[in-house]
Amino acid sequence: MKNASLDLHASHKMLTLLDEAATNTESVIDLIPGAFLIINEAYEILRVNADFSTLTDLEPEQLLRMSFARFFDASGWRMFADGMNRIVGLEAETKVIAFDVALSVKGATDEGIPFHWILTRLDVKSKGEGQLISVFGQDMSAIKYVIDQAAALRETKCELERDVARREMAEAKLLHWVEELSRLNAELKQTQQQLVQSEKLASIGQLAAGVAHEINNPIGFVQSNLGSLGRYFEQLMELLDRYHEGESQLGESVGDSWLGQVKQLIKRIDLDYLKEDIPMLLQESKDGIVRVKQIVSDLKDFSRVDSQQQWEWVDLRIGLNSTLNIVSNELKYRANVVKEFGELPQIKCLSLQINQVFMNLLVNAAQAMPEGKLGVITMRCGTEGDGVWVEIEDTGAGIPEENLSRIFDPFFTTKPIGKGTGLGLSLSYGIVRKHGGRIDVRSKIGAGSCFRISLPKEPPDSIVSSR
Repeated sequence: MKNASLDLHASHKMLTLLDEAATNTESVIDLIPGAFLIINEAYEILRVNADFSTLTDLEPEQLLRMSFARFFDASGWRMFADGMNRIVGLEAETKVIAFDVALSVKGATDEGIPFHWILTRLDVKSKGEGQLISVFGQDMSAIKYVIDQAAALRETKCELERDVARREMAEAKLLHWVEELSRLNAELKQTQQQLVQSEKLASIGQLAAGVAHEINNPIGFVQSNLGSLGRYFEQLMELLDRYHEGESQLGESVGDSWLGQVKQLIKRIDLDYLKEDIPMLLQESKDGIVRVKQIVSDLKDFSRVDSQQQWEWVDLRIGLNSTLNIVSNELKYRANVVKEFGELPQIKCLSLQINQVFMNLLVNAAQAMPEGKLGVITMRCGTEGDGVWVEIEDTGAGIPEENLSRIFDPFFTTKPIGKGTGLGLSLSYGIVRKHGGRIDVRSKIGAGSCFRISLPKEPPDSIVSSR
């Protein structure tokens, strides 16, 4: 739109018309929402609407002829003045310009109130006022708030997306850790089984010489008895031969002589003693063979692989006796064993593992005895609530108080190098805990130690099914 070419007379006439319609003009201006002003080239306010008056907390009469520059800070006014300069000249091609400059009024923040300004060069000039400019300002606080909130929401969205990505990454890592933990747990379980078996094999190796001695003793007297039986049999055969000769000579004159020889032979071989001793030798031989069979059976049961075990109902007293039979050679030169067994119900357990615990405690009790002094190992058992308990007490050296909290730690041992692996009590503790039980110890230096195993009659299904 081209600027209208008005001469001075026409401009004066237009201004006069505006003055005559001042009242109506003010009414129209007041209807404009936002800040609306008419200023001259000197930046003086000539007209102002009610919204701007309210914004500045000044009456319209107070605002007239006031410099519009007072409502801006230095940098803001430079921008505003630059816009004015671009449109006030008669030859300026720009008639309308828009820009954002904050308005500084009473009650505004340090940054002022954000306003969007539109400057329009009017096609009239007032005498003495020069070029007239209409100034329209729109408060952008709400819009800026919305924009800021939108930006904050976008940032929040981005942060949430980053959180989701981090969470997904964390979940992936957690899943990896769970899988790794499961793998390590499986390896640990396998290692534990290997350690149990290794400890058992070490124990068997330690007991092998004693077991061999135990087996050799009954085998020895069985062999001795059988040797005696052989000699007795030869003598009996000689006697029978004599009787046979006597039968063929009956009626002959030598009868008296034969009878005398038989009587001498009976006296020489002590037939009455043979009749008593032969049954005893046979019974001893039978007992010896039974004992060998029992030792071999107990040793075979004890050395079975743990992974082949099943949960079963057993009487712990049978396990105590069986284990005692296995370690008897380890104990008999160190301690006398006293049994104080009470009535016990059967319990559900992995019997071979429980026997492993009994063996570890019995061997430890024997090894705790002072050299050259025969001690006492007492085995007790009984019921307690819905469970059972077993105690193995010795009169050995005792455990120092500072070591009581560590005796169940893996590889911890107070025995000399080469005398212990440090796994016996640790594995025993793990076995008892796996059965849902507990193992406690009390000890006094110089008086001995007592280990008490408490087991439920039937462990929870979760324990049985987790094996």
